[in-house]
Amino acid sequence: MIQKVKKLLFYITMVLLFFSSINLSADENIDILPIRSVPDLKAQASPGERNLSFNGMGTVQRIGTNEAGRKLIVIDDRLRYFAPDVKYYNTKGEIVSAIHVYEGKTVGYFVNDKREITGLYLKN
Repeated sequence: MIQKVKKLLFYITMVLLFFSSINLSADENIDILPIRSVPDLKAQASPGERNLSFNGMGTVQRIGTNEAGRKLIVIDDRLRYFAPDVKYYNTKGEIVSAIHVYEGKTVGYFVNDKREITGLYLKN
């Protein structure tokens, strides 16, 4: 027990010595740079496609449901859930069946405030 106390006192002493050797004078003029806001990045449609600004794009890696029965999709290692009223679109912007979405497809998507996919656009 005494060894542990001695060791603890040693570490406390070392920390105090370290911080006492640092000169943190209030007179020093330290320049702090302002933080710039980061722009909201959105994926853009490819040339020749309709000019859409998606919330995200990527390759479908998995489609399924969770234990509660909610439909989900994994796009580029990012898990997303489908909104109950999700719509699927082909490259011409026409509504298609969900059967056209499968692993390996490149897609663009829009999300709602809950980050659920509301529109999934097939890219290839």
